[in-house]
Amino acid sequence: MALSLSLSFLQQNDNKALQITDTAGTYLVTDNEGGWGAPNPAVTDIVISTDTSGGKYHLILDVDYTGSDAVTVSYDQLNLYDLNGTGPFTDAGDLVWTIDPSDLVSSGTAMGTSDDVLLDGKYDFTYKLVDADNHSSEQDTYSHSILLDGNVRVKIYDQLRLIPRIYNSTEDFIPIYHHDFKDILTALLKKGMFDGMLADITFSNEADILSLLDTIERLTIND
Repeated sequence: MALSLSLSFLQQNDNKALQITDTAGTYLVTDNEGGWGAPNPAVTDIVISTDTSGGKYHLILDVDYTGSDAVTVSYDQLNLYDLNGTGPFTDAGDLVWTIDPSDLVSSGTAMGTSDDVLLDGKYDFTYKLVDADNHSSEQDTYSHSILLDGNVRVKIYDQLRLIPRIYNSTEDFIPIYHHDFKDILTALLKKGMFDGMLADITFSNEADILSLLDTIERLTIND
């Protein structure tokens, strides 16, 4: 069985970076024939972008971002050996990268600085191992899409944490329709919409998901 690439994704709690981890693992004839190592390509044969030697490989990542406005931006291809000095690689456990807004550049303009947050929206990733001397010769390709929602998530959960304070600050005899309770109802509305957005994320309803993200962003713009 040939190499079978795969990735996992983890957004930092501060929403400033995304950790990407290769999950193909190490080749084992018993239960992981799609992993790295003989008879499949070895991670030690992945080289820097300037090395175009035969028998060596480049590990590359393409990233497309679609925001809640449904506009898609394609960022410059990333050579993962070069990215933030992560190469050279000695084993499969080294294949971990952290991407922040400064790494995503399109037409000379980055999404942001390393201190900025990643934009909420849909990210399409194409992960490839290609021959160093001929990028059109692909050893394997893995594609995956994720929805980043960290910015609206933080705003909504900050408001949810205020609910006990709002509730406890009112007197027992004040009816439920007291004006302070609108803050509770508004927070619950946003949380309900957020949960609904995450309930059924599929390619078939991408437009609906991004439209709902746009609504939530507008509801939380001043939070």
